[in-house]
This record gives sequence, structure tokens and C-alpha cells, in this order.
Amino acid sequence: MTPRQKLELAMSRNRARIRELLALDEVTEEQRTELDTLTQRAETLEVDYRAAVVAYPDPVEVSQDGPEQRELAQLTQDADAGEIMTAVLEHRATSGREAELQQHHGLNHNQIPLSMLFEQRAVTPAPSDVGTNQRPIIPQVFPASAAAFLGIDMPTVGVGEVNYPVLTTGATVGTPAEGAAQAETTGAFSATVLEPARLQASFFYSREDRARFSGMDSALRMNLEDALTDALDKQILAGTNGLFTGTNLSNNASSAQVSYATYRASAYGRVDGKWANDIMDVRVLAGSETYASMAAAFRSDNAGDRAALEDLMDATGGVRVSAHVPAKASKKQNTLFRLGMRMDAVAPVWEGVTIIPDEITKAANGQIVITAVMLYAFKLLRNGGFHKQEFQLDA
Repeated sequence: MTPRQKLELAMSRNRARIRELLALDEVTEEQRTELDTLTQRAETLEVDYRAAVVAYPDPVEVSQDGPEQRELAQLTQDADAGEIMTAVLEHRATSGREAELQQHHGLNHNQIPLSMLFEQRAVTPAPSDVGTNQRPIIPQVFPASAAAFLGIDMPTVGVGEVNYPVLTTGATVGTPAEGAAQAETTGAFSATVLEPARLQASFFYSREDRARFSGMDSALRMNLEDALTDALDKQILAGTNGLFTGTNLSNNASSAQVSYATYRASAYGRVDGKWANDIMDVRVLAGSETYASMAAAFRSDNAGDRAALEDLMDATGGVRVSAHVPAKASKKQNTLFRLGMRMDAVAPVWEGVTIIPDEITKAANGQIVITAVMLYAFKLLRNGGFHKQEFQLDA
């Protein structure tokens, strides 16, 4: 699924739950809190969806007019990732829809197609006390994807290295006099070849838990997958080649405590008529400390006045907090400004999340180890689409 499709699905589910709560005759305090949370989430999803419409104007469904595309979409919807997991644990080949889908993507029997991965949600491990009337599994909490908010393309790629060429020197336009020659421009390209790197996680559980807890295998498998997806987001922001790491983007140091005016100038100062044509082309990704500081920076000393956070949320393409933004250090924290939604960075993911079961290593303890492996790469293609700004939060 594309980021746009995932957002449409999330918006639909969010609206459905709101309707369920509104239909109740009486609402408990817990349900009212949930309704408030869902309402706030609806506003956030709307902002993300508008960005996705700009970044992905031609979603997958537009091209699914042919019978083959429709058949593949239906096959992906009907296939069950849990069946693949069961087959892996039982050391047998998959069959039916799951095998057909794996064959289509050129995957082995122990690999789950990414299109199925994006349909799943993470869940928590087994509780210590499971009754006979088991309720739906409560999912583990993972940060929302900052990569999607920043419009970073995450295409699925096949076997081998992947190459992204970028035009770095274009034509020079002149105004020659009549009969005079115009100098030619030597065009130049840079080619970025990306190799796969590994994201890997594993944990173990007992055979006793598996026997008494319904859905244990698929629950842990989905948890691993969501953890890997979150780890990819962390690599994009704070990994070796991450947007916040070192000098991958220029360091714009701060030597004075930030103010209401500083926050506004930092955002509006990014509008240059090239990468950002107006303030709506600017998106802000901040750490929790900076977000709180924005909310406390008022236009005047009057706390009832308007805060910088309110101004930026109304004017820009969005302000978002990510748990993967490096924490404040020495009173300072970096913030990322996204300028436009062009393909200025890319994070390809190699098709197929590989599930590796191990019933040998901890066999004496009656435990099974599951390992999930996802291959990825990340590259900043053009620095102009991003701006890293340091803010000094305390005096």
C-alpha cells in the first residue's frame, strides 16, 4: 500500500470508531477520553492526507483498472500473513493464496510480502493471566511515521542494488544579442547506488504460552514487523545517514535563547520561492522539548496571547513531534524543516520481510525464538529540500 492508501484506511477506521461511540446512549469517562483522542487523531490524519495527495498524486488504485491489477489487489487482501507464519513454524511450504502471492513477488516460503505487512498492526506479547474469555489483543504503541509526514518516498524494490540518478547541472539560459552565440551548458548527473542494509529483531516465547494463548504466533510476528517499520523511521531521522545526524545537513547553530519571533522567523525564512513557494510548503518536525517550548513562546509576555506553536500550526503544512528526534543536549535541540514535497530523499525497502524460526537454541527450556529481517537503505538526494535548525531552549 502507498502512504496515501494507508492514510485513507486509517481515516476510515478512525471515523468508524467515532461513529460507534457517538451512537451510544451513555458514554463513560473512558469512552469520552477515547472520543477526544480520536477527534484529535482525525485532525492529524487530515494534515497527513493532504501532504500525501501532493506527494502521491497518482496512487496505486488509479492504475488498477486492468484485470491483472485487480486480481493482485484481491489476492493480497484475501491472503493471510498468519498462514505464512504458521507454515514457517511448522517447517513446511505455504500453499494456496499465500504461496501464489509469494511466487508473484519472487519470495521464499518464509518471507512475507510488504503489501501484507502494511495491512497489519502491532500487538503486545502474552499476558501472564489469560482467561477463557479472551478479548481482542491490545496493540503496542509505536511512534507515528515521521517519514510519511516528511514525504520521504519508501518504494519497494527487488533483488540487487538500486540506482537513483539526480540532475545536478542543468541548462543555463542567456540573453544573447542578435547574431551572437549563446554558450552551451555541460549537463551533469550524480548517480547514487544504494545497497541493502539489515534491520533485525528477535525474541523468544515458551511453548506453554503458545498453547494457552490464542493468536500468540501471529501476535508476536506482527509486533516484530511494526518494530522493524519503526526502526526504519529511526534510521531515516537519527541513523548514520539520518537527517539529524552530524553534518548530513548543515548545522545551523544557535547562541541565544529562542523566542516567539525566532520560531516564526525560522519557519518563514525557509520560504525562498524555489524549494518552498509559500509557508504552506514548509513542514516542521520537532522534538518534544522544542514542541513544549513553542507552546510557551508567546507574542508578548501575556500568557493569554498567541503562542508560536499555534501560529506555526495554522500557517505551515504541519508541526509534528517525533520520538526519534535527538533529545535536548546542553540546553539545545535540533528541529527539521521540510521544504516542499519533492523526491529529495529516498528510503527503498527490499521486498519481503524474512521470518526465521529457531526451535533448537532454547529447546532445553521449551522456548521458540523468532527473528524478523527487513532490508532497507536511506539516502539524502538533495539537501535543498530540508533545513536543520538548532534552537537554544533555555537561558
